[in-house]
Amino acid sequence: MPGSSRGATPMIAAPHVTYKGLPGNSIELITNSSLEFTAALGASADPTAVATIQPILPYSAIVQNKTSRNLMQISVRTYLTDESGKTRENTTVWGRSGYPASWIASPGEMILITPPEGSLSTVLKRGTAPMSIPEHESLAHQLATSVNRFSKLSEVEITIDSVIFDDGEVIGEDRLGNQVKVNAMNAAEADILREMSAASDITAYLKSVPEPAELYTRRAPPTRENMSDEQLFKVTYDEQRYRFAQGLLNTQTFLKSQTKSEDAFRRHVEDIERKPYPTAWRKP
Repeated sequence: MPGSSRGATPMIAAPHVTYKGLPGNSIELITNSSLEFTAALGASADPTAVATIQPILPYSAIVQNKTSRNLMQISVRTYLTDESGKTRENTTVWGRSGYPASWIASPGEMILITPPEGSLSTVLKRGTAPMSIPEHESLAHQLATSVNRFSKLSEVEITIDSVIFDDGEVIGEDRLGNQVKVNAMNAAEADILREMSAASDITAYLKSVPEPAELYTRRAPPTRENMSDEQLFKVTYDEQRYRFAQGLLNTQTFLKSQTKSEDAFRRHVEDIERKPYPTAWRKP
């Protein structure tokens, strides 16, 4: 019957999405609603990957590095407002703060920033390799959970908190305290490498690095909003010392099981030591 809604699928109103970038710094925020966003995905991503993440693209953005320097980290805050007016905040961090600087966005490169919590955020194209999405069992569940969560919202605001270059400069509000945290991470890793080089028994030394009383998770990271800069430095330093030592210990065990000698691990450590550490992460 004309005008009847019987059997029709109810339409779910999509939340209103707004964006805030870092104008004047050659860091471009490309919004999902722009033709440039669609063109970038079409030119730089595997069509299968685009189809896989299509449900969350309305809540995604592309950050392009239009500077002449390498980008090491991008931090994005997403404000989620439900129909009752209550707002909560999610944080997405793309990149690597400590060693090695393998997650780098070179001049001109674009990074797709996505929910859930940035777990699918990636460089759109590296060399000739288009963006792809690694398949895993929980991916479908993650995407469905994100889409369901966003469908219950009235407003979404995507804001670049800060970016970090490989020369140590930090641009942006940096409410997350990345300047303090990356200084702490670099200091922790440099200290572990120095102490390990002086240890007579490397394995015993790595095992002796104490585990902090509380390890912060990705979902509850420490920030300068919930502690002082001094506390943030200490918490991050202690945690990174432990995680870095555990990572080295696991690598040592694996390489020794494969090669039956310490030579491969020694070369691994030498490779780490050759990675340049900025003397300080700083504001411009």
